[in-house]
Amino acid sequence: MNFKWIGLIKLILPKSKIIHCTRDPKDICLSLFKNFFEGELNFSYSLEEAGKYYKLYQNLMEFWKQLLPDFIYDISYEKLVKNQESESRKLLDFCNLDWDKNCLTFYKNKRGIVTASFAQARKPIYKNSVKSWQNYKNELLPMFKILEK
Repeated sequence: MNFKWIGLIKLILPKSKIIHCTRDPKDICLSLFKNFFEGELNFSYSLEEAGKYYKLYQNLMEFWKQLLPDFIYDISYEKLVKNQESESRKLLDFCNLDWDKNCLTFYKNKRGIVTASFAQARKPIYKNSVKSWQNYKNELLPMFKILEK
């Protein structure tokens, strides 16, 4: 939900950079729908509402990228999964950070994790969530109609 605060982040931390992980919208909306999130994420309990919210998010991200060029780095989840080292190097370059081989074994880091995906963060990158929507394509048709508008 941090995408809503990009303007404020730029104002209070002008030298910061935003890393925006993009992913197939169908996979994102399915993930929202099948997981329980704490807080005000009521839109995630409906396929149609998740699709509508995604469209709003997408529009706002396009606004920020046009307003603040060179501040936001888009990294594709699918590309990262396919070629972790290459995509990680590009990301670190954007952040003006040196390459560290430990980036490839992030899951060995013992620091605490406070996120809905804490279990995945302790595993190597895996590919089985790419195109996971295909397993439910008939059930997801109402969401697809909204995403295609």
